[in-house]
Amino acid sequence: MDSKSQITIRTKKLGVLIRDARLAARRNVKECAEAIGIRPGQFRAYEDGRKAPSLPELEALVYFLDLPIDHFWGKEIRSDDAPPDEKLDLPRLTSIRQRKIGALLRQERMNTSISIRNLAQETGISGARIKAYELGEKPISLPELEVLVRSLGGQIESFFDRSGPIGQWMMNEDAIQTFLELPMDLRQFIALPVNRPYLELAMKLSSMSRDKLRSVAEDILDITLWVPLNGSTPPAFSNQGKKEYEKGNFRAAADSFSEAAQAFDAANDPLNAAEMRNNQSVALLQAGRAKEALQATEGTEEIFEQARDIKRQGIAVSNRAAALERLKRWKEALAEYERAATLLEQAGEGDMHSMVRKASANIHIKLGHVTDTQMDIYDSLRLVEKPTLSQRLMKFLMRIGLIR
Repeated sequence: MDSKSQITIRTKKLGVLIRDARLAARRNVKECAEAIGIRPGQFRAYEDGRKAPSLPELEALVYFLDLPIDHFWGKEIRSDDAPPDEKLDLPRLTSIRQRKIGALLRQERMNTSISIRNLAQETGISGARIKAYELGEKPISLPELEVLVRSLGGQIESFFDRSGPIGQWMMNEDAIQTFLELPMDLRQFIALPVNRPYLELAMKLSSMSRDKLRSVAEDILDITLWVPLNGSTPPAFSNQGKKEYEKGNFRAAADSFSEAAQAFDAANDPLNAAEMRNNQSVALLQAGRAKEALQATEGTEEIFEQARDIKRQGIAVSNRAAALERLKRWKEALAEYERAATLLEQAGEGDMHSMVRKASANIHIKLGHVTDTQMDIYDSLRLVEKPTLSQRLMKFLMRIGLIR
C-alpha cells in the first residue's frame, strides 16, 4: 500500500476514534473545537475523516477529554469520566507544540541525513509542505506525521509531549494505568503509607552498583541475620582472618577462616563457606600444615562448579595442588595444576594461569623434566595481561630457540 492510501485510511479511522472519544466524554463539537483552538467545521471534518488533526491538537484533545492518547492507536470504546478542573490555554499550548513538532521533525531528518527532496519523493508529501511543517508554519496532520516519522526510521512516541502541562498529565495517566495493571495484593501494599519507607529503600537499592549492593548485603547480614552463639558474625570472622593473615599470624588466620566457614554453613550459604575454606587452606599452607590445608580444600571445587564460578573453581583446584606439592605428592600435584590452569584460562584469568604454570614448572625442574619445564614456562607467559620487559624478552628468546 502506498503512502497516500495509508494516510487516507488512517485519517478515516482517526475520525471514528475522535468521535467515539467525544461522545464518551459527553462533549459537543463546539466545546471540543474551542478547546483545541479550531473552528467547529474543522472539528467536524476531523470526525468525518475528511481531514486529520495534528499531534499537538490530538494531545490537547485527549487532555480536554481526559483519556490516554493511546486510544487513537487502539480499538476500545471509551467510558465517560469527569473532565479536568484545571483550565489551560489549550489553543496557545497547541500553537507552541505545533512549532516544536516541526523542530523535532527537522532534527529527526537532519540526524538521518535525508534531504527534504528525498523525503518528499519517499512519502509523496511535497517538499514545500514539509518545509512549512519544519518551520512551524503549518500544523502537521497526524497521519502525515506518522508517515514522515516512519520514513525517517523514528517512533511517533518520541514526538509526544513529555514536559508541558499536557505531557505531565499524559504521563500521570500512564502511571495510573500501569499501577492498575499490578496484582491486587501489590497495589494494596503500595497504597499503605506505612510501607512507603520500603518503597523508597527499593528505589535506592535499584540505583546502586553490584559492588555497593554486595557491601549493603554484608552490612545487613551483620546487623540482622547472623547471630551465632558467641555473638560474632561470619563477615567479622572473615575480616579477623584477613587481619591475622596480613600480620603473619597464619595459624590464627586459619582458625578465623574456619569459624567463618562454619557460620556460613549454618546460614545455608555454601558459596561463602567454600570461599572461607579456600582462605583457610592458604593460611594453613603458610603455617606449614600442608595435610590440614589439603583437608580444608575438600568439597570446595564441587560447590564452585555447581555455581558455575570457573574462576573460584580454578583457585580451589590450585590450592589443592599447592598442598599436594608441599606433601611431595608430585604426580597428583601436577595433575591438579594442569586442571587449575585450564579452568583459569577459561575464566580469562591470565595472571593466575601464569602463576599456576610457574608452580608446575618448579615441580618439573625438581623431577628433571626439562622439556615439560620449558613448556610450562612458555605457557606461563602466554596469557599474562601485562608482561614485564624481561617476560617479553624470555618469551621471544624461547620462541626463536635461544633458550631451551
